[in-house]
Amino acid sequence: MLKAVLDTQILLRGAASATPSVTSRIYTAWDAGRFILLLIELVRRRSKRVPPAVVMTQSRDPDDNKFLDCAVAGSADYIVSGDADLLSLREVQGIPIVDAPTFWQALAVDA
Repeated sequence: MLKAVLDTQILLRGAASATPSVTSRIYTAWDAGRFILLLIELVRRRSKRVPPAVVMTQSRDPDDNKFLDCAVAGSADYIVSGDADLLSLREVQGIPIVDAPTFWQALAVDA
């Protein structure tokens, strides 16, 4: 099963969306158990808490490094983000950093 880190923007947009959108479909897929969400301490239902084993400093925005830490510590398959600073990295330690539509396509292939 795929494992992914969703940045706060993707997670909250998906949870709060009143209309169908890519982020709402990703949130629904997580809620249905189609992938494992790796988190630091944000959400515990249907997720896995991952204490960072390394501290990453690759993002232009230091606040984004926590998503990189979590992805590496949890051996994520993807980091899903709408943040330009994260997306500009393209990957971290072999983990692709993708936007919501790209991750949705990966979920469709994995289904």
